Amino acid sequence: MEHILNIQRSFSDDELNQVKDGLFDLYAYLFIDYFLKYPMNLLSPAQVMGDFSLLPPIIRYKTLQYLYDNEANLQIANRYCLSIIKTYDKPTAFRWLEEERKGFIRYIIQLKKKLRNIILIEEFKFLQLKFK
Repeated sequence: MEHILNIQRSFSDDELNQVKDGLFDLYAYLFIDYFLKYPMNLLSPAQVMGDFSLLPPIIRYKTLQYLYDNEANLQIANRYCLSIIKTYDKPTAFRWLEEERKGFIRYIIQLKKKLRNIILIEEFKFLQLKFK
């Protein structure tokens, strides 16, 4: 048994990178799980978002990539774009923005419709109260 402990094996750079990437995936999964339970949005606790921003860019990128692909909102899109810049570079982020442009426009149009409906409903409630 003692001879097993003395065996030294060097790992290739590729093997080390695979292990490191697997660990990053594991860390990202923990945050994905958290944000699926407590969705990331404009009302997310500042402390949580501040702590999240302290993580290495690659972990933020992997987490936000999953969240953006599965339940995108403007908060996630904003942070995802920033994580692309910090993990890769600005040209990569600009390409991503260009690819997602139509989706952003659709999202904004839907958001405007929702806001209009909310405003109309609130105005209607106000008028009902006013003329009772």
